[in-house]
Amino acid sequence: PEQLEGMRLVIAATSDSQLNREIAKEADRRNIWCNVVDQPEDCTFILPSIVVRGDLTIAISTSGKSPALARKIREELEGKFGKEYETLTELLGLVRKKVLERYKSEQERKKIFTSLVESNMVELIKGRKWEKINSLLVSLIGSDFSLDKLEFRKKPDTES
Repeated sequence: PEQLEGMRLVIAATSDSQLNREIAKEADRRNIWCNVVDQPEDCTFILPSIVVRGDLTIAISTSGKSPALARKIREELEGKFGKEYETLTELLGLVRKKVLERYKSEQERKKIFTSLVESNMVELIKGRKWEKINSLLVSLIGSDFSLDKLEFRKKPDTES
């Protein structure tokens, strides 16, 4: 218990499940967040398996029922969501900021955002077809949304 003094977060990961449970109870008594490895019922927070692509984060959890399944799903998602999604997320963030400033109608905004995410932009980014991406943005939203006017900078050191 004295080891919990001053802690804000605890991970109980000993080989003794009873000790882990006692740590969790003491952490709870002290209002400290606690994760108990392989004992989800004793946790006050979970550590999901995650896929990160820049500002895009996809979290997977089986609530402790099957870490192997969570890992398998994470690996599948890592293959499906490549570096192009990092670029897409960054670009859509720039577009969103400008759309929110310019368009007051929620209906117009939704139409723009939906048309962009349903377009072939992911494939265009993956193929590094910047002129086509630029044309797509301008045709869907207007000339104020060109890559240059959005101040979008392509990253030469990445796949996309």
